[in-house]
Amino acid sequence: MRFQVKLITIYAVFMFFAAIIIGTLIYRYNVQQLVEKELESIELISLQTTNQVLDIVDLMKYRTDTLLADPNTRNSLKALSLEKDFSDEYVRAARNTLQSSLLTDSSMSKFYRVIIFNKSNEFIATKTVKKTRLISDINWNSMTWLERAESNKGKPILVAAHEDSWSEKDNIQVFSLVRAVQGTGLGYIEVELAVEDLASQVKLPDDNLEIVILINGYDILYSNSSNFSSHLYDNFIQNMSEGSSIVGVDDGADLLVSKANADLYGLSVIILKSEAQILKDNRYLLTMVILVVFLFYIISLGFIILLSIFLTKPLKNLRVVMEQTELNNIDDNIIEEFPNDEIMALSLTYQSVLERLKNTLEEEKQIIMLQMEAQYDLLQAQVNPHFLFNVLNVISNKGLVNNDESICEICGNLADMLRYSTNVKDKYATVESEIEYVKQYLNILSSRFEHKLEFDVDCDRDILSKIIPKITIQQFVENSINHAFRNTAGLMKIKIRGVITEEGWAVTIDDNGCGFTQIEIDDFNNQFFEIKSKIKQSTGNIELEIGGMGLANTYARMYLLYGERFEFLIANSNNGAKIKISVKNEEVLKYV
Repeated sequence: MRFQVKLITIYAVFMFFAAIIIGTLIYRYNVQQLVEKELESIELISLQTTNQVLDIVDLMKYRTDTLLADPNTRNSLKALSLEKDFSDEYVRAARNTLQSSLLTDSSMSKFYRVIIFNKSNEFIATKTVKKTRLISDINWNSMTWLERAESNKGKPILVAAHEDSWSEKDNIQVFSLVRAVQGTGLGYIEVELAVEDLASQVKLPDDNLEIVILINGYDILYSNSSNFSSHLYDNFIQNMSEGSSIVGVDDGADLLVSKANADLYGLSVIILKSEAQILKDNRYLLTMVILVVFLFYIISLGFIILLSIFLTKPLKNLRVVMEQTELNNIDDNIIEEFPNDEIMALSLTYQSVLERLKNTLEEEKQIIMLQMEAQYDLLQAQVNPHFLFNVLNVISNKGLVNNDESICEICGNLADMLRYSTNVKDKYATVESEIEYVKQYLNILSSRFEHKLEFDVDCDRDILSKIIPKITIQQFVENSINHAFRNTAGLMKIKIRGVITEEGWAVTIDDNGCGFTQIEIDDFNNQFFEIKSKIKQSTGNIELEIGGMGLANTYARMYLLYGERFEFLIANSNNGAKIKISVKNEEVLKYV
């Protein structure tokens, strides 16, 4: 998958889930704001409704205050309570006075019924009451509120919604304000208001609001709620202080509840509204959030598409440049001005790679030139020995003419040595070839030193096939001739031994010269250690770097050939110096 497609796909998936999360958070936040606003609203409505109910109750109380404030009303009530002590005419006049007070006051018509009565079956009301024979059957003990009214000592009490006891019609729900007239047996004044009239007077601004009006604790004065129950009241609303909150009910739906209390009559007004109804009334909010989230997602997707084009265009340009780069235009400057630091760094890195490649090609050209020069030198070197061989043949023929066989022998040995040493095709040789080369060298030296030089060569047959670098043993012998006997005029003895050991094989060169000083031994060992370290750390031509044909060069070539299997020993023996090269078998090295 292309980088641009990957970038767009990953971002699209990320933004899809991000948009869902953001949309959910926005929706929940707005719903929370709506709920909080609704809580404030129903709290205000509960306070306003409480004041409305109190105004209605105050008006009912005011009617009782008006009646009791009239002396004629009080005298008439006293006459009715003691009708046995008064004439019938006086009692009828008292009834007419009370009836007139009820009928002539226009404010009495605002109530369902106003009744003046006592337990002597005296009833005076603004509306027709039940027949006397039925009234006489009333169980006064069932009217528990009469006792509360008497114990309240002339102060009014509210009676919760109940069926009107005085009505000729059935199922008329009213609530009452009852007041006991102070004095023995003077009776009661009851002001009734139909529940349906209360509902019309207490108007709610929202049809989805539910209202419950309680008095005296849990007596329902009025309710239009289908959600209100004793369980809800006992568990949540009873201990709820004034204010509003959210209450969870058994069916899982949440209710917004506001409660307002009044000290008079133990009045409480409770306003309820279902949270589900709020969400239903604000369905547009969900639609709006979905639309906003969708637009946000589309805009974000368009942004990432433009951003991906902006980011990948320089990469595409750099890719084109890379594809067009060839050996013939590698020197061209491909760096462009990119709007992104990372892409600019990538371009600079590619330019750096091209620079290194260019340098590598230059080095390769130089190596090719060096190889050509080496081949030329090789051809030239092959010409020079040919010339020397011709000269040696001339000298040898001259020796034959003069009957001098030693000259012929020297020239023969020298020609063989030149032929062996100038053969550059092979870098390595067998021990047998090396021994033969050393013998030719020693034969030439014997012509020079005559009886002063003795040498002994003794090698096991199996060691003759071992491989070592060319001109290795001769270097050790030459070192003995040039250094071990430089301060002596006595007999020079050189002994060469080649043996097979349990661990591998070894070649030892002994002489009877002056030997090595300890400083020389330490110096050689230090050189060998440095050479070994360079070989381990370098991949170049270590022989060319060391140069020369001394012991250090010989050590380097042997180490390059055999590695850690090779051991080099320089020491002094009882008679002179000793040099030993040994090579371990590979099987032995595994257990070392």
